[in-house]
Amino acid sequence: MKVITLEEIKENININEVLSELKKSFIYYSEKKIICAPITQTHFPEKNADIHIKSGYLKDDKYYYIKIAAGFPENYLKNISPSQGVIIALNTTTGIPEILINDNGFITDTRTALSASLCAQFFGDKEIQSVGIMGCGIQAYLNAKYLKFIFPCLKNLFIYGRNYSNLEKSYEKFNDLGYTVNLTANANNVLMNNKLIICTTSAKVPYLFRDNIIPGTLIIALGADDGIKQELCPSVLLQAKNIFVDSSHQCLQYGELSHAVKLYPKIQDNILELGDIFSKNEAYISSESYSVIDLTGLAAQDIMLSRYIINKL
Repeated sequence: MKVITLEEIKENININEVLSELKKSFIYYSEKKIICAPITQTHFPEKNADIHIKSGYLKDDKYYYIKIAAGFPENYLKNISPSQGVIIALNTTTGIPEILINDNGFITDTRTALSASLCAQFFGDKEIQSVGIMGCGIQAYLNAKYLKFIFPCLKNLFIYGRNYSNLEKSYEKFNDLGYTVNLTANANNVLMNNKLIICTTSAKVPYLFRDNIIPGTLIIALGADDGIKQELCPSVLLQAKNIFVDSSHQCLQYGELSHAVKLYPKIQDNILELGDIFSKNEAYISSESYSVIDLTGLAAQDIMLSRYIINKL
């Protein structure tokens, strides 16, 4: 079996090429060119950790991909990355496992953050100078890093965290990205000062409410990738002008949307899949209200990036 190492992956990826592959992944998913198996999720409540397995294949492709992604937040106490995982490529003719991508969760972390950046690039203000990020962990950092790459004009970064001590510890890493960094333990401070909001926490109780959301705001929620996590109050989705999702099926089961439709079932009539929007190349955002993008993470994203890496090497 061929093994592709994390070092090889990092040496061979190009951000603009990855953005292109991610855009295709959403389109292929909505067009049903990529077949995804049901997601397997296992939670470890005593460790506040989880393991997700996502798998599938691109029609007529050589490989079927199985991704195992683990999130163990307390790993930092052992000087180990909280994100772990591997991707296995099996031959679709023989079923033989031929390639192991030993990415240590890098692909999952990268595609998650860059998918938010792709949405911001497609729907957002091209001259944006300020962004608000909820959370101060890996996803918060990667989102800040890639947004700075896509929007060089970005100057101000507002970071919200429930634990101010952790916020203060993270200040330097965000400051080193070239931002003027503003730390706050009050989510409303972020909402009142930004029209681009990225939600990256693993919160299980909503902290973001529709009060103080500025008209024209784009909220990208990527923290709730299962049925337990929740960052947005359901009324945020109820009042949104547009709701865009990576997968209507997944979001109704796992994402922010899954919580909102229990209270407001008609919300599901207002959702559009990103793949359908990207394929038409039509970005429409209301300047009088606000829009929400619910990202739960697709096997399609992992498949397209795995193919990209294999072709590179």
